[in-house]
Amino acid sequence: MLRRVQRAAVVGLLYGGLVCWLTWPLAAHVASELPAASPATAYDPLYSAWVLAWQSHTLARGSFDIANANIFYPERDAFFYGPGAFGALPYFAPVYLLTGNPALALNLLFLGCATLTAVTVHLVVRAWTNLHAAGLVAGVTFLANRWLLWMFVPTTPHFSVLCYFPLIIFLSASPMLGIGSTVLLLALVVLQGMTDLVYVAPAVVIPVAVLALIYLARVHTRARGLRLLAVTALAGLAMLAIQRPYLFVAARNPGLQEQTYWRVDPSKSPLDLPWGLMGFMSPLAVPSLALLIILGAGVLIIARRWRGTTTDGVAWRHAMLWAGVGIAISLPLRVSWGGHAYTLPHLALAHRWVPLIASVRLPERMRVAALVGVALLAGLAFAEITRHLGLADCRIAWRRLLRGGAAVALCVAMYAQYRYAIGQPQAYGPAFPATYPTYRVDEIIRRESAVLRVLRESGGPTVEVPLPRRAPVPALPSMHAAAMYRSIFHWQPLLNGYGSYWPARFPALMEMAARLPDPQAVRDLRRETGLAFILVRASSRLPADAYVAKDREIWLDLARRGGRPDLELIASDEDLLLFAVKDESAG
Repeated sequence: MLRRVQRAAVVGLLYGGLVCWLTWPLAAHVASELPAASPATAYDPLYSAWVLAWQSHTLARGSFDIANANIFYPERDAFFYGPGAFGALPYFAPVYLLTGNPALALNLLFLGCATLTAVTVHLVVRAWTNLHAAGLVAGVTFLANRWLLWMFVPTTPHFSVLCYFPLIIFLSASPMLGIGSTVLLLALVVLQGMTDLVYVAPAVVIPVAVLALIYLARVHTRARGLRLLAVTALAGLAMLAIQRPYLFVAARNPGLQEQTYWRVDPSKSPLDLPWGLMGFMSPLAVPSLALLIILGAGVLIIARRWRGTTTDGVAWRHAMLWAGVGIAISLPLRVSWGGHAYTLPHLALAHRWVPLIASVRLPERMRVAALVGVALLAGLAFAEITRHLGLADCRIAWRRLLRGGAAVALCVAMYAQYRYAIGQPQAYGPAFPATYPTYRVDEIIRRESAVLRVLRESGGPTVEVPLPRRAPVPALPSMHAAAMYRSIFHWQPLLNGYGSYWPARFPALMEMAARLPDPQAVRDLRRETGLAFILVRASSRLPADAYVAKDREIWLDLARRGGRPDLELIASDEDLLLFAVKDESAG
């Protein structure tokens, strides 16, 4: 047992070092910088930090009222206008509560969970093949994925909690699925689904349900099928219970699908099959060498069976099922093949029967189940090919050396494809920059500020300005997400907000806020929301601040004059101004 723990620790250190190397220099600035690998890193990681910090802050106070979050004030249940990221909370909260640094907690969540998932992929393949070399190929296949470390997960770090997938596949493939294993499997399915209720939950529940139906069709596996069906049903009920507040919010907002920056485009180009499955924003953006060795091993297995040589294909069948089902559920309504576009009839019926499906903007994210399945298949394929090469005739030491060398060589070749896009489809994207891009979040949004201390002690409904009257869509999410991130350090009710959707009143309130410091806008906001404080960005630190340069000068001029009867300047520093909203009639 001790040796197993030691080996697992060595594997963990290996993948931890690999993840840090692939994202260097992020690990060197883990407490102060965030990934800047795509434009969405200007706002989505700030949302992830806020949503996890809000839950940590609320629970640490002994309260369970996470629903009435401090954003979108005075809207109730404001928390449920965006993803809850519940599955990431156990990894984020301890670091955040100990240090008070959301950037540090977020980076450790991202790097740590990517490492942990690679470790579980490796150990599952090792358990199936008894080969660490095969586990290495599987783990590197998982990590050499553009979606994971560059394109999507860095923008939404709570999505990095994928470590339960390999364990779920391993348990569901076990021929000895007893009551204890079934309970453990249920717990893992629920934990994995809580990573993201829209994309990850279906990606984990649906393959288990398909496997249950396959088992039920055979008499000798019917007992296992019933247990998996129970897991599916109970996990589905648990997910539905977690989803209830979201459903209530949707019921109060009949036009919710239009209350967002990111509307579903019905004219979106169809997915080009097969290479579109490996697009740079797809979880299947893996090196083509991994797919090539899977294909080669598949040919060997078919040839063996044709010659009458049996092989244990349980692991293969299960990994293939997760890869296949993961791809099937991730397909959009329209696909193209050979230059011809097709509407998938089963999805057309599903959209008609369950209109909520149409609100799933990016179904390719559900391909995460296929990513884990393909990573496992790559490890199994490596083991199959090396066994076919006749290494059994070599001495054990030579056998290990040859397998280890082959695994390392294959991983280096896959890294070259990952890094330089060599031999990859056009949809995969170009070569990466020389270093992993990051930005100093503590320079843009400083944690220590006398202004925030005054606001924290005074308390009351607050709006952060200036806001642009007209600007490209990403400018507003970045400003509102920055205001949310800054609110972590004062936790006052905030009129600003960003999430998957917004409340119906939000645009009208933000239109008023964009007109500040106009006296009528001050009066309107005070009447509508009880506005008590206006927090002004006095320096241009956000990239989107270029759109509000003139408005910022108006506020700076007002600060130089000490305010006016309805707006009293009560605190200032080089970054922020804080105005208290006064009742003119009281004077």
